[in-house]
Amino acid sequence: MPNWTNEQAKAIYEPSGKKNILVSAAAGSGKTAVLVERIVNLITNSENPFPIDSILVATFTEAAATEMKERIINRINKSYREALENGDIAQSKYLKEQMHLTAGADINTIDAFCLRVVKNNFHVLGIDPNFSIMDTNEDKLLIDDTLTDLFSLLYATDNEEYKKRFQNLVTKYASNRDDEGLKRIIRKLYNFIQSFPDPIKWLYDKAAMYEDDMSQSVWFKEIFLSIHKDKIIKHHGTFWNDLIQEMIDAIQENYPNADFSASPESIPECKKYWGKMWGFICKCKDSVETLKSAKSFDEVSTVCATYFASRKLGTAVKAIDKNIDASPDEWEYYASKYNSMHEDLLSSTSYLPNGNAEQFNKYVHSKELKQTIDDIVWITIQFSDLYEIAKSKNNVKTFSDIEHLAYRLFSENENIRNEYSLKYNEILIDEYQDTNGLQDSIFTLISRDNKNMFMVGDLKQSIYRFRGGDPTIFKKKYALDSDEIKVIHLSQNFRSRMQVIDSINDVFRFNMSQEVGDVEYTDTVALQREKSRECYIDTDENANTDYKSEFYYIGKMKDSKEYSADNIEAVTVATRIKELVDGHFKVYDGDGKYRDLKYSDIVVLMRSTKNNGELLQEMLSSYNIPAFLQKEEYFEKREIKLMLTLISLINNHIQDIPLISVMRSPIGNFTENELSRIRLENRSSSFYNAVKYYKHSSENLTTEEKKLSDKCKNFLKDLKRWRGYVKMKSIASLIWTLYEETGFYDFMGALEGGDEAQANLKLLYERAKKYEESGFKGIFNFIRYIERIEKRNEDINGAQLISENHNVVRIMTIHKSKGLEFPVVFVMRTTKNMLSSKPNEENRIQLHKDLGIGIDYINYENLYTKKLMFTDYINQQNQAEKLSEELRLLYVAMTRAKEKLIVISSDKYESEDTFNNRFKYAVYNARTLQPYIMASNAKKYSDWLIPSIGISQNHWNVIPRFLTEVKKSEITEEEQKTIEVKNIDEMREKVQKLLEFHYERPQSGNIPTKTSVTAIKEMTEEELTRKSDIEYEPIYMMQKPDFMRTEKLGTQIGTAHHQLMAFFDIEKIKTLTENNYADFVASELVRVTNDGQIDSNVVSDKNIADMICKNVTSFWKSDMGKEVLSAKKVYRESPFEISIPAYEYDNTLPDKYRNEQIILQGIIDLYFEDKNGDIILVDYKTDKCTSEAEQLAVAKKYEKQLILYTRAMEKILKKSVKDKYLYLFSPQSVVKLD
Repeated sequence: MPNWTNEQAKAIYEPSGKKNILVSAAAGSGKTAVLVERIVNLITNSENPFPIDSILVATFTEAAATEMKERIINRINKSYREALENGDIAQSKYLKEQMHLTAGADINTIDAFCLRVVKNNFHVLGIDPNFSIMDTNEDKLLIDDTLTDLFSLLYATDNEEYKKRFQNLVTKYASNRDDEGLKRIIRKLYNFIQSFPDPIKWLYDKAAMYEDDMSQSVWFKEIFLSIHKDKIIKHHGTFWNDLIQEMIDAIQENYPNADFSASPESIPECKKYWGKMWGFICKCKDSVETLKSAKSFDEVSTVCATYFASRKLGTAVKAIDKNIDASPDEWEYYASKYNSMHEDLLSSTSYLPNGNAEQFNKYVHSKELKQTIDDIVWITIQFSDLYEIAKSKNNVKTFSDIEHLAYRLFSENENIRNEYSLKYNEILIDEYQDTNGLQDSIFTLISRDNKNMFMVGDLKQSIYRFRGGDPTIFKKKYALDSDEIKVIHLSQNFRSRMQVIDSINDVFRFNMSQEVGDVEYTDTVALQREKSRECYIDTDENANTDYKSEFYYIGKMKDSKEYSADNIEAVTVATRIKELVDGHFKVYDGDGKYRDLKYSDIVVLMRSTKNNGELLQEMLSSYNIPAFLQKEEYFEKREIKLMLTLISLINNHIQDIPLISVMRSPIGNFTENELSRIRLENRSSSFYNAVKYYKHSSENLTTEEKKLSDKCKNFLKDLKRWRGYVKMKSIASLIWTLYEETGFYDFMGALEGGDEAQANLKLLYERAKKYEESGFKGIFNFIRYIERIEKRNEDINGAQLISENHNVVRIMTIHKSKGLEFPVVFVMRTTKNMLSSKPNEENRIQLHKDLGIGIDYINYENLYTKKLMFTDYINQQNQAEKLSEELRLLYVAMTRAKEKLIVISSDKYESEDTFNNRFKYAVYNARTLQPYIMASNAKKYSDWLIPSIGISQNHWNVIPRFLTEVKKSEITEEEQKTIEVKNIDEMREKVQKLLEFHYERPQSGNIPTKTSVTAIKEMTEEELTRKSDIEYEPIYMMQKPDFMRTEKLGTQIGTAHHQLMAFFDIEKIKTLTENNYADFVASELVRVTNDGQIDSNVVSDKNIADMICKNVTSFWKSDMGKEVLSAKKVYRESPFEISIPAYEYDNTLPDKYRNEQIILQGIIDLYFEDKNGDIILVDYKTDKCTSEAEQLAVAKKYEKQLILYTRAMEKILKKSVKDKYLYLFSPQSVVKLD
């Protein structure tokens, strides 16, 4: 049996069911081992055994759940063998049964537990059990679509209240360009509330914090007058009195006859000795004492007006007064204390009201503020309701939905709640510090009288606030009375050497507190280890190895641009790794044995690897150090880019670049010479047509031409077959079919890195499968989904085929390192700013779980914004909590180290003196100022590291380096090469000729190589008659920015008409009577939409869907529709490319440019051969036109477009077009064009 510590034994053997147990387990304290041993002890307890299926264990990750099951099975197996050896047949039989049950036991993630609960009780919840779980990107996609639907409804609403509320919000938060600003607010608020048990109740409760009279609101009574005032008193209540007494004690010997019993401000000796600073300190003391007794709004505002307004509290002191008795050193010491606390007092009291209630309400615009908050809550609830409908329609859920359903099930159904409560004798929760309010509420509901929960975690390692984790849950339970909860501390660290432990304690004893970090870093929670439990045995083998932690303090000149700080740190890390490995640094191998350090023993940690990770990897590679960096560049992988290009080509084959890319790839296997020959054969058409008609009707082909012609035909045959699969196969099935038919999957497997490439291809298949399981369909929608991910810069991780056996240095983020340990840990980039100071659109609304919603006052009429104290206070609280999480993140990074911790800190300085003094000043301030003041003002990790390391250098090797001139350590051969010029005059003449070259037809650069029929149609008379060459600006270059190119509803409706006509089943309608047309058209609209060819958001509106069905039905009933149905052949959505002379594009061009050729491209809606074999051209339009005059105007508008279509068809088909028509869906009429 392991030799458990007293605290570990308590955690293992403490009886269950008497009260909840909270285990605060420090890093490396054997938390998982204790948790496993407790579970096994519960199972094997001779007096009251708990079968494994009566225990619920919730973990943070699936990997943790799997590992725990394996450990439990191994541990039970050990007890099982002991029982067999002792001849205890009954016990061995019981334990064997428990081993079999463990695999299916409730040892899972919280999400998995909730999912099982919901699936088992779907009938009670009234939901379809066959729902799918959306991933994050699918969730975002559906949210965006739902917001678009909501805004479309609200823009068109006739409800006056809704219209007024929506207009108020659009006016305040939408820009002149789009309404994305308001959508961002709704997204942010909706996502934020998902971690609460009752999100809608939270919204209403927080909206109620705002009233018409804010002086009587919750904000003032419960926050400013209570919570915030108490915080000020906590920090300043005794400080000023203590400081005054300390300063009096310091001068008493100098004035033996003075009366120091009088009130401080009236002691002349103090004024004489300390100067004007003394009066300022006394005033600070008085202000705090007066504030302490203030109980009402008026009393607090009076204190603010008396002390805190207009510098009445005094100012910071920067220079010693003349003619005072204090020495400069004395004065500087107390001035530092005064300045820091004076600034903190002013900052803290800035949130308190100044002026009477009427003035206060006027300043914060109480009524308008309340209305805006109510409107934001209203529109968020509208969105939430509509989003639930969208998810229900698609039968999809998020994991957040699953947790809410589980909570609703338990809170609304007492019988089910009692069933689960009786089922579980104990509920064990791992990583409890990262749970949120919703998850905690679920477990509380099913616990037995809230007394059988065993919660394990470490508040110092709570680093997932950005995911909704709420460390205050752990913190509040930690502070409960011993009657309510049993708190057990596991502080002994069995991971790290004492050299590492001592250096970590130095940093966090100084910086971590309730104010910063949420934990008072006392001896109780600090890392420790009893000498008798030392896990590292020193021998002669490691006698010369230095395990002391290292702090590289590096500076460079501020104006030096030769190398960045990132580069300098990368060189430092690479050099030190080389020294450690080449110097045979010894790492412990267990049982008193040592071995040489390997690259796989080393990890380099940083907050983000996005930019610095690759730089470091390249630097390590230049030092011949193998390194691994997990990159989120899945969509940039060659195999994935090619498959996505092929899928895009299958969706739309008239795309030159994707077509050439696929043909040039191993899928098409065309050479560059072959592609060139195809293009030379047909320079004017699309590349698809060039391939299609390559040597199409030629005779007497050479062997090489015949081979290439056959190759083109075979490729197009494959492409046609793949396009046919779209209607028959799911996206996942299509992808796998492409792998098989192209042989691409096997081909990639044969290349270097093939295993990883194949794993990435499998991931693409799985992602497509998961996408369709979430209710999404169609190749068009899948491409749109991938584009959304790429547009948001939310790339996913590719396959990683690296294991512990690979001897490489790991480069990873601190978050990813949690739960891992390495013999040697580097922590770098500690001078990067932790908290972003850049203005962010997301910050237009501030959110906090307790403080609610904060917004600025926006005056649209006068175009100004006013920062309000409520928003500032929420922002300040959020920043403080982020800062605490950053300190905990640094704790996680440093506690990964087993034997050696190396921290790198590099920054820019004005001079070498500034660099040297930075350390001295930091140490001086550390010994002078309140620790929480220094910790709370930190902007980067180095602000915590430098002062704490500086005052405790016994446990750190500090290596200062100031780089006055950075020199390259190596110059590559290429950089050393020089160009030898034999004839300098000849070279000069050639260069001059190149530089002086002028193109003889410069205006050709303004003529596009390719344009569309629509672009020419849309060119106005004004644009076509520009005369001046100087002012000439080609229309094709005037592209709209992205925000202006968003499709409006009218355009989307037009697209829906065209897509339905394009994919309509003509053969089927031919078999029906006209009475059945309407029903069939409606069913076709559903089918085409489900196939992903029509945006479901458009036709989800019943009125729009009915209108489309009515228009299309009328077409098929019309004479034109009947002609189409009786035609010999019908062609729809036919793309074309022809060349036209430039003057048709711009008739103002000079003569020498007029005959230059432009490629014209377009898509013809429909043409057919009638019974006589004549070609009839039809183009659909959805323009609004009712009168005959309006219809003729529309016909005139599109006349040029139809003429160009006719010319293209006649050129391609070698046959004249008999008639051309416009079919107008709006009046359901046909216009014939001459």
